[in-house]
Amino acid sequence: GFALCGPATGWSITAATVYHEIAQEFSDYMVLTDPKRGGLKPMMALFVNFLSGLSVVIGVIVITAQDTIDQRSNGLILAYGGGVYLQIGAAECLPRMYESGKSVSLRLAGLAAFCIGAVAIALVLLDHEHCSAQPPSLDPVDPHAGHGHRL
Repeated sequence: GFALCGPATGWSITAATVYHEIAQEFSDYMVLTDPKRGGLKPMMALFVNFLSGLSVVIGVIVITAQDTIDQRSNGLILAYGGGVYLQIGAAECLPRMYESGKSVSLRLAGLAAFCIGAVAIALVLLDHEHCSAQPPSLDPVDPHAGHGHRL
């Protein structure tokens, strides 16, 4: 964000990531300490949550150690990550919602909330753009830009 898109975009991405992670880690902790789900004691829940967070660091190390990542590999990594979230939502969260929601209206409200969330994410992605470095040959400051001169 900072290197290719500028400071405003970089800080926006940083703030969104921090806010997301605070909510995510809090909810993970609540699930891990819930007697019906994780049943862990608070210190063990914090430790397990910390270990799962380290997996992200390992992933970052593996990805940044690569010289380049082609579009196919990048797409496969993103598809895998998206598939994990889809599986959790469809196989874990929705059945629990249906189990706890005894009335049809409550079940429909839960399904509607899920759909609203999916649409909200889709709407954000409609205007999604990637920042990238401009190729040196197209630099507008260079008077020879795009002319194919060789040194």
